[in-house]
Amino acid sequence: MVLGVILILLSLHPLITEQNYGGRLRRAPGMYFRAVGSLGAALGLLIVWLGLVLDFADKLPFAVILIGGLVIMIGEVGIVAWMMVLLKRYRLFRWEYVGYGFATVSGSFLLAVMAFRLVLEI
Repeated sequence: MVLGVILILLSLHPLITEQNYGGRLRRAPGMYFRAVGSLGAALGLLIVWLGLVLDFADKLPFAVILIGGLVIMIGEVGIVAWMMVLLKRYRLFRWEYVGYGFATVSGSFLLAVMAFRLVLEI
């Protein structure tokens, strides 16, 4: 969970200032860095959420776990779609569609955690 909090805090800089940390993406618009910050914050939130779920799994109803996971997953997919639009519009990378793989992997991981929790209840 500490890693998730650190990731959220590190993501606040590009999210708020729309500036890079000093990398090579000088031609990227500020909205791209806002999207990157949003994605980092969403990943940090997912890590914190998973930590809370694993720590308090016996005290939380499954509906709360499912709804929380779905909200975070829908947010991540939306952010990745936003990044794909920005990458395509400004032609920042040749590999614009890597984010689709990320969205699929993170969604699959989230569903695997929920399935594991369901198996533990049975």
